[in-house]
Amino acid sequence: MIVQLPYGIKNEKLISIHNVDSGLACECYCPSCEGRLVARKGKHKAHHFAHHKEGNCSGAIETALHLAAKEIIEQKIYIIRGQKVMLDHDLAELYGVETAQLTRQVRRNISRFPKDFMFQLARYEYEFLRSQFVTLKPGSGKHRKYLPYVFTEQGVAMLSSVLKSKKAIEVNILIMRAFVKIRKLVYSYKDLADKVRKMEMKYDKK
Repeated sequence: MIVQLPYGIKNEKLISIHNVDSGLACECYCPSCEGRLVARKGKHKAHHFAHHKEGNCSGAIETALHLAAKEIIEQKIYIIRGQKVMLDHDLAELYGVETAQLTRQVRRNISRFPKDFMFQLARYEYEFLRSQFVTLKPGSGKHRKYLPYVFTEQGVAMLSSVLKSKKAIEVNILIMRAFVKIRKLVYSYKDLADKVRKMEMKYDKK
């Protein structure tokens, strides 16, 4: 069976089939077995990557989608009011449910979501987000009756217990890892900044 992949690895980064040249000119590799891929971009079948040499790589699709999900999630974490948060409609998309369904479940279990778990954006905050980040699609949330809610890391963790679905649990694991990765980056940058500041103070005293 030929494994059809939507993503491949190029220059150590995940890349979509839609952003590469056809055939071996794509210069991509399998995210699972690291075998060379060929980009199939014909007129009659859905575009996809396939292994250049056939082999048993059953985990390729799962690995590719897992990497894609992690990348997408990291792009959907914003800093608002000094906290790392995710928008309700972004979470709903990842969970595979309607935004209204997600917020309805939250309202039914509102006691589980204190202000440090979830809060509603002010109009100016949401307009600022839409103007600053290309990951927010033009018009996203424009026709909503209510301003979006955002969830902190603790709020996202609570969502899986409210939605009670296998997919929600799997997505939450990826989200938690994304939050941890960003937190580590913040700490590493802060540590570096502290070291530079100490060096500057040391040289200023000389």
